[in-house]
Amino acid sequence: MNTMRLRSLLAGVALVLSLVGAKMFRVYRAARAEFHHEPWSVGPPPADLRGAEAVSLASRDGSTLRGWWVPPARGATVVLLHGSVSDRRQLLPEAVLLGGRGFGVLMFDWPGLGESGGHTTWSTTEPQALRGALDWIQRRAPGQRIGALGFSRGASILLVTAADDQRLRALVLEAIILDEDEQVRREYAGWGPISGFAARRGMRSAGWDPGSPSPLGVVSRMRGRPLLIVNGTADDVALPSDAQQLFDAAPEPKRLWLIPGLGHGGYPAAAPGQYEETLTSFFRDALEG
Repeated sequence: MNTMRLRSLLAGVALVLSLVGAKMFRVYRAARAEFHHEPWSVGPPPADLRGAEAVSLASRDGSTLRGWWVPPARGATVVLLHGSVSDRRQLLPEAVLLGGRGFGVLMFDWPGLGESGGHTTWSTTEPQALRGALDWIQRRAPGQRIGALGFSRGASILLVTAADDQRLRALVLEAIILDEDEQVRREYAGWGPISGFAARRGMRSAGWDPGSPSPLGVVSRMRGRPLLIVNGTADDVALPSDAQQLFDAAPEPKRLWLIPGLGHGGYPAAAPGQYEETLTSFFRDALEG
């Protein structure tokens, strides 16, 4: 190989490595950015949220969480847990629906999102926040039977936490993220293993713990506590096959509702009457029956 051909080969290799490196850095930064957000204002409770008040509560790790509280008219309260890069307003339709039926409702921003302090990890800080919220309910409204509804990553954290916390007596899991590693592979699939590796490194550097429990690994501990698993058949973020897999692994009592043609969320608008009846009857039977 002559000198010119060698130089051309080395230049080509250097260009490829440069492109790969640039791509990995962009993916690393994008994955890391999902865990770091400047606080934003959520505002006061809306008028249609029955008797709601703004509240502050403490996570088990000491960070301050901001939320809204609808006092219970009876003996049952539901905690609402939003998904990633969002805040408590994401589940406002569910709050209005349940609050209007006499359920107590507690909804709060996850750590590092909305008006809450702390740091987003989608692994370690969120279970501490949920446990702190349950502590708060027990002090504010002693004797309440508590259920919860989680959406997307909020559903994942809910199930993992509930597996070891018997205070959560009934769960609605909407569009649950079943496996974070698999989710990374789907979201950053552009360059295969290269982008997947960079994304995982970005998430780990931001605080995500890859050794944290998975929903599929803990669902068997829910024996005797009702589960309602909801998913859209056209959801390309939380696949309906994932919902089916979780349902198959879950103990009784359980129910799977796959909503035809629906993507990631939007259940109250897509099937308003059926959604309202399904949600209220589930929590009524589980917490009041």
